[in-house]
Amino acid sequence: MNLHELVDILIAVANLGLAAAVIPTVLEGYRRKICSIPLRTSLGRVFFLGVMGVAFVLDSLWFSTACIAGNISIWTALAVQHFQYFHLTVNNAVSENNDA
Repeated sequence: MNLHELVDILIAVANLGLAAAVIPTVLEGYRRKICSIPLRTSLGRVFFLGVMGVAFVLDSLWFSTACIAGNISIWTALAVQHFQYFHLTVNNAVSENNDA
């Protein structure tokens, strides 16, 4: 294994860890029908992960590219949750404040 392959594996493992850390947020949002991540955060993350993905492709880091694609998918799911559940989250917050 050369240094380039080792770097690819290390970056891929780090991306898997970052993706795994966000999965509970996606699942909890789906279960509770809420959007807990601001849209700008999700879209910003998708954009910059895409920039990193392009860099990985240009440097032939294929494991890293595959893992960053998964990471982009997870953050895209959070952005989609924002559109699906934002009105529910806002309505729930308003009704909770009125109940108090």
